[in-house]
Amino acid sequence: MIKFVEAEAFKATWLSWLERCFHIAEVGGSNPSVATLMKYVILICWLVLAAVLFYPRSSSVETSQTPSPTITSVPTEIPIPTTSRKLLIISGVPFTSQAPNYDWKDPRLQDGCEETSVIMAYFWVRNKPLNSDTALSEIFSLVNYQEETFNDHRDTSLQDTADRLLKGYYAHNLYRIDTNATIEKIIDELYLQHLVILPMNGQLLENPNYTGNGPERHMLLVIGYDPVTHEFITNDSGTWKGQNYRYPEDILYAAIRDYETGYHIPITTVRKPMLIVSKS
Repeated sequence: MIKFVEAEAFKATWLSWLERCFHIAEVGGSNPSVATLMKYVILICWLVLAAVLFYPRSSSVETSQTPSPTITSVPTEIPIPTTSRKLLIISGVPFTSQAPNYDWKDPRLQDGCEETSVIMAYFWVRNKPLNSDTALSEIFSLVNYQEETFNDHRDTSLQDTADRLLKGYYAHNLYRIDTNATIEKIIDELYLQHLVILPMNGQLLENPNYTGNGPERHMLLVIGYDPVTHEFITNDSGTWKGQNYRYPEDILYAAIRDYETGYHIPITTVRKPMLIVSKS
């Protein structure tokens, strides 16, 4: 196939041939047979030239380029698709109840769920072991720190729990608070290997291991998820049976309830934030 880009050169060549044909016709004009033959040659040349010059470009152009594909950026962290999820329990998360020596009558331990949730998360961050003696010492240290700094340690909101304990006491800054927790958001964070601390109305959790109806203001650590049974797996410091304790996802989500910092301030609004703690 003749490329269109070569048409101009081809045209010049044919014009040169036509000039030669006219010259031959003039020279051989005295000979009728030569003159007739040259007329046919000239006619054929014109037809060929016209075909080259007016042939559609779309059928002869070979210089068009295929458009480059569009390149999109890929986020650095992508949660595992729901259909690919398997049972997850984040490894290395230690457990302790908020009364490591079973002294539930101590008021510092009765109200120590915030401190204990943070301790378990921080010791996971630092890859440190946690036994009952260490846990008891840490709880008392956090209680004393808050008493000296804020004049109270009881019932700290999720934001104050993060700012006072994780950041203020442990100097750990790798956390954030999502003020609108959902079941899917919690699951996504877990599959990104992030721990989740939730404020709860413990009386809505229906945990048979709680004393009485359970604590109205409570905080626990979520460490895993079972996509088959649709259960969250928690380290719930409110009971000595709280390690890897499972809650149906709908029950746990319904019980999420933030509360004000202070002692038994009435809960008048329903807020469902979550504290996300990561190692890096």
